[in-house]
Amino acid sequence: MTINYLLPDDVLADVLGRLPPRSLAAARCVCAAWRATIDDRRLLRTDLLPLSLAGIFIHFDDLRFPEFFSRPSTPTTPAISGKLDYMPNKYALYAVNDHCNGLLLLYTHVVNPATRRCVTLPLLPPSRGTFSDNYIVFDPTVSPHYEVIRISYLMCNMRLDPIIRESEWPPSPFLLNVFSSATKQWEDRLFVREGEAAGTIGDLVKLYSRQHYAAYWHGALYVHRCNYVTRLSLTDGKYKVIKNPQDIDMSKCLKFYLGKSENGVYLASLEQELDLQLSVWILNESCAKAKWVLKHRNNLKPLLSRWGYHQVNGPWILHDVNYDLYRKNFGGPWFYNVTYDDLLLEGNNEVPVEDKYEWYSDNDDVDHDTQDGVEEQSHVSISLLGFHPYREIVFLSLSCERGVAYHLNSSKMQDLGSIFPQNFNQVSEVGGGIEASFPYTPCWIGEFPEISSEDHLYRN
Repeated sequence: MTINYLLPDDVLADVLGRLPPRSLAAARCVCAAWRATIDDRRLLRTDLLPLSLAGIFIHFDDLRFPEFFSRPSTPTTPAISGKLDYMPNKYALYAVNDHCNGLLLLYTHVVNPATRRCVTLPLLPPSRGTFSDNYIVFDPTVSPHYEVIRISYLMCNMRLDPIIRESEWPPSPFLLNVFSSATKQWEDRLFVREGEAAGTIGDLVKLYSRQHYAAYWHGALYVHRCNYVTRLSLTDGKYKVIKNPQDIDMSKCLKFYLGKSENGVYLASLEQELDLQLSVWILNESCAKAKWVLKHRNNLKPLLSRWGYHQVNGPWILHDVNYDLYRKNFGGPWFYNVTYDDLLLEGNNEVPVEDKYEWYSDNDDVDHDTQDGVEEQSHVSISLLGFHPYREIVFLSLSCERGVAYHLNSSKMQDLGSIFPQNFNQVSEVGGGIEASFPYTPCWIGEFPEISSEDHLYRN
């Protein structure tokens, strides 16, 4: 028997309303009546939930910390710091592997940049025979706890027995390692496949890509790998394979990004050769078999040829996390025998000041594609930075120099500002670029469930 049978609705609402946000989120899971009371009375404060876009975390090749490219702060949207200076080991490599509803997943840590809290994951033995990536799922409106899921994948340099090469991939059942912050430990969990596999191991090892983006939507984790998406249902232990849209030509040089946006799960592809063709699909699961529906397709090359930028700063600002942290705190070893003592002799060493520019996130009529007096853009390399989680906008990088918002409904571009880290060309190898990027939605609810110090291990 639950409390709502013993207390009038008003008294129950008053009791639940006294709970801290994370406990209130957990209380929604107790029963349908409690959830109805909390939702109907709007007891869970929406301003604490991950319902707004704060910026984009960008992991550049050769930099130890992710950079943070953020929109201007307002009285209703407090500033988020991209600096991870509260991490336990400042000399470690802290690359962002995934993000979900305010939590960043690093190699061995889970971090909340809004509350500046982090926990270290327990050490997990290396996977045998295959490679793996980790992903995080978290929904503060359902539970205060998160899960980290390790998923195996294939690489093109794997040496395989001929019999194994003919085996289906992913296998069924699919054994995955899952960490739960509720139990504070890793466990083995089996997922049974519904439908056909993505293909044979022998065929799939030829399609290796280091891109491994994911989206969490309505209780399921969607992970993109090469030519298919794996949909993991975390409630019933089942998974299905969703192949790429049929009109994708895998023989072309493609970049992909899977993410969550206004109407669900979106997939973007970008052809780097010749046309710079951007294609965006939305996943439709309303029918028996999930299918990709083309939302937008456009050749960006003509648009770039008449579009340019002339702003130095803004409207968004790159925090220059790596340069600022090492310049102020270390001033010592950097990559390839470069030190910040050397770098201080060159360039502008001031941290950029946030100018008061407007970013018209709700206005698709902003026209930045026909500026006068702008030099023609040529030899532009484009990267996909991610989707706006609540607007049909794709974020792009132009030659790792400018961040751009591309509005799908109007086919117009908007210059957001410089994303080039200070002195990046001196600390990066030739051709260094963006390895991964994650649009960030801050979550201000409470604190992490703690993990005892003996359960984890710091790695350098």
